[in-house]
Amino acid sequence: MDAVIVVAALADTAAVLVHGVVGGRWAKQQLAAVELPTTALFGDADVARRVFGVTWHAVTGTFATCAGALYLMAADAIAHEPAVLRLICVLHVVVLVVGLSFFLRRLDALKGVIPPIFVTCMSAVAVTTWLASR
Repeated sequence: MDAVIVVAALADTAAVLVHGVVGGRWAKQQLAAVELPTTALFGDADVARRVFGVTWHAVTGTFATCAGALYLMAADAIAHEPAVLRLICVLHVVVLVVGLSFFLRRLDALKGVIPPIFVTCMSAVAVTTWLASR
């Protein structure tokens, strides 16, 4: 069992819970509080909310898929492929950079409870998968 990969898998599991459960509920509440216009691309507000939900949870699914692969690697059920570990690292770095870029002018918003947890999870997965890929 590779302890470094286990740490990465646990951090990604935390990201799934934070993003999927806590963040999913928060996003749903935020969308319910606003009136969404009907659009030619997607239709009425109900469809728009569903599209936002799919988008949100596709990201959560990506973290869950990475966590699953990491657990399998940690248990030696699949090979420790350096290329796969680096891909998981880069994916999490990209999510972190994109997320932080949206807050460059509102760094105070990162002081809440969830943003530091999420930054820690993304950073932990990125660092540990990079180390495990060497």
